[in-house]
Amino acid sequence: MYSITFVLVPVSLYFHVPVSVVTLAITLSWIGGAIGGFIFGMVADKIGRKRAIIISVIIYSLGTIFAGLINSVYELYFYGFSLEWGLTVRME
Repeated sequence: MYSITFVLVPVSLYFHVPVSVVTLAITLSWIGGAIGGFIFGMVADKIGRKRAIIISVIIYSLGTIFAGLINSVYELYFYGFSLEWGLTVRME
């Protein structure tokens, strides 16, 4: 279970949107993880696992930094998607 599920209601109140709109962020993070795992699997085959992990750490770190600056639900979607890209590579 993702930790965002515990704060769905407060986040929806903050952005003045229904909970279902915020729930889409969870779905997008799963999609981002699937796409990121697939792409970075191929990248790791081409440039090596160590370099692929370094790139994923950079993506994850930037996503984490910018996640603190979210001002709209669309940014929540984007950064949730990108965070999962970086996270999935390290989990493989």
